[in-house]
Formats: sequence, C-alpha cells, structure tokens
Amino acid sequence: MEIKSTFRKLFIIGLVLAVISLFLDWYVFQAFNIEGEQVVYWSYSPLFDWYSPVFASGSVFNELCKPKNSSIPLAMTILFIITVILSIFGVLFKDIEKDHPFQKLRFYAYIHIFTVLFTAFYIFIYPIWYLFPNNLYFPFVEQNDPFLEVQFLYTVHIGYLIQIIGFILLFPYTIFYYHTLNSFEKELHTPENVINRYLEKIQEPLDFDKYIREEELKLDKKKKDYKR
Repeated sequence: MEIKSTFRKLFIIGLVLAVISLFLDWYVFQAFNIEGEQVVYWSYSPLFDWYSPVFASGSVFNELCKPKNSSIPLAMTILFIITVILSIFGVLFKDIEKDHPFQKLRFYAYIHIFTVLFTAFYIFIYPIWYLFPNNLYFPFVEQNDPFLEVQFLYTVHIGYLIQIIGFILLFPYTIFYYHTLNSFEKELHTPENVINRYLEKIQEPLDFDKYIREEELKLDKKKKDYKR
C-alpha cells in the first residue's frame, strides 16, 4: 500500500508536469554577433510553435533565420491534453483496489499507457521527426559562422526537461496499475473462482418461511384425515 501510494503521488505530479511543459519553451535557437549582441532569438513550444519574444517588433535577420514550422499536428497536442485529463480522473476516482468490475478499469489502464506513450513520443521521436531534419541540433550545439560573423546556439529548454521528468514519474504507477489489474483478472478467472461464481448463480436461495408453511399445511391435513 505504501508503494502504491508513493507511485500514485508521483504519477499525479508527473501528469501536472506534463501539462505545464506544453506551455513552456522546449527548444531555443539564438545567434550572437561578434560584439556579443543577440541578433536572433526563436523559441518553440508544442502549443505555440515558433515565436520570437525578444524581437517582437521585427528584425530582418531574425526573420530570415526563423526555423521551419513544426510538422507535429496541433491536434496531437490537444489529444495529449485530453489523455492527461482522463488519466487525472482515473488516478483520483478509479482506485484499482476498490472499483469493480475490472473491465471498466481496463479503459483507464490503457489511458495511462497512452499518456506515457505520448510523453515518450515528445521525448524520443520529436527530435528525430522534427529537429534533426531541419538542422536544429540536439540537445545543444554552438556553431560559429565566419561568413556571417555570428555564433549560433541551439539548445533544448526547460519545457523539454520537465517533460522528461514527467515521463520518469508517470512510468512506475502505469506499470503497477496495469500489472495489478492483470493479476486481479487472472485470479478472478481461475477455475475455482469460475466454478464458485457459477454455483452461486444457479443456486436458489432457500425460502424457509415457504417450507414452514408447507409443513404446517401437511400437518393440518393429517390431523383432519385422522379425525375422519
């Protein structure tokens, strides 16, 4: 129970971090001239794609260096948020040791698994799918361009790091939940338990009052026959 409680708390923290990370910067692309002045700044987040808060008024060089928009659909991020919300509901209100039948709990077991898979996608597939093909170096690189006389800086940011932490915290409870559910279902479907449930189903409850009334009627009938 202590292990389950610990895993559950870590899972909730992991869900919160996974959602918060979507609103933070995951990757930052910068450039500095030979005087050390920042001439390029672009941040990426799954919800807002690329934006440049430093050069909001517009800079020609900054605009020319803007990375290609992400190929990750916004619908995927929205689906991830929905999955996280369902996972929060499942971990708060669907206790595997109290709620039955187990068939309904299996839905939340799969939801927890999908949540972990989504976080794994952003952590492992996102760099391969989007960053590497667009020459956005991972996890961080400094690159000097002598022709432009600028230094480019590519680096992952706080949102991506928080997502990694969230993934680590989500994993234990997800495995525990799925494994425990499978164990309960196997126990439920052992031959002995199946036979016991069948016997309980076909066995009619004894109506003692009915039997007493029938015996009384028989006795009354015998008395009447005897008097005759």
